[in-house]
Amino acid sequence: MQEPLVTLILIVANGLISWQGFRDRAFLDKYMFHIGPIVAGKQYIRFLSSGFLHGSWGHLIFNMLTLYFFGGVVELGDGAREGIGALAFISVYLLSLIGGDMLALLMHRNNHEYRALGASGAVSGILFAAILLFPGNTILLFFVLPVPDWLFAVGYVGYSLYGMKTRTDNIGHEAHLGGAITGALAALALRPQIFEERPVLFLSLTVPVILFLLMYRYLPQLIGMGPRPLFSKKQRFGADNIRYQEKKPDLTIRDYQAELNRLLDKVSKSGIQSLTKSEKDKLDWLSKNLRQKPGGKGERAPEQ
Repeated sequence: MQEPLVTLILIVANGLISWQGFRDRAFLDKYMFHIGPIVAGKQYIRFLSSGFLHGSWGHLIFNMLTLYFFGGVVELGDGAREGIGALAFISVYLLSLIGGDMLALLMHRNNHEYRALGASGAVSGILFAAILLFPGNTILLFFVLPVPDWLFAVGYVGYSLYGMKTRTDNIGHEAHLGGAITGALAALALRPQIFEERPVLFLSLTVPVILFLLMYRYLPQLIGMGPRPLFSKKQRFGADNIRYQEKKPDLTIRDYQAELNRLLDKVSKSGIQSLTKSEKDKLDWLSKNLRQKPGGKGERAPEQ
């Protein structure tokens, strides 16, 4: 039996790079998705590198199991239907990864402190490509509950749009949705007959997303998504999405001190003018609060 070689290579790459991120916080910070360095520093490598980092072993394992089950089908086929092959598969994977990050950048472009990590955008793209290329299957939700693929896809889009609007959890819904839609469009480009075979499903996946993005751009008040404040009332350290690894300890006094030292080093080397507005606000907050009392809690980066 032929093995899905590209799928297995991607799983190994995700495992090794994520493991390095678990061991080395500086490595994690350098390559995770972080809007500030991407926009101001043009560190575009983060669009790709962030997709091979994860916040925890559970986050990594869940993504890789999903990739294994659906990646092999898309790459090689399901026995009755032919897969798209290695080159097209890696193209769909990487395009979905970038598509997810691009939507996250669009939604959070004014928040230079927004950070995220994970392969879910790419994995979502492969999952949606599998649903459209190999229709009529049943998906085990959470690997337990059987759900028709079309119902899962529609529910996935709806849940992602809801999560983007409410922003009440630690999930990078923008990357999930952007990756999923990119994967669906890639599948359509590879096999245009998909639209003739499943037009209702394809339109039910894409039209709500297009309408949501148009309203977000031109009529954000209609969906309750006006501008977000730089600092929330609950947490004033940076912006709402400075988050790191799932199920790991919150930021401690040592983390805050390290961030303060980093900002002071930057000022020493390049002057106060080298700091962004958010960095200046953060420096001011850290300088005052670290002198007053130790401790304080931070948030973790949304996992994709």
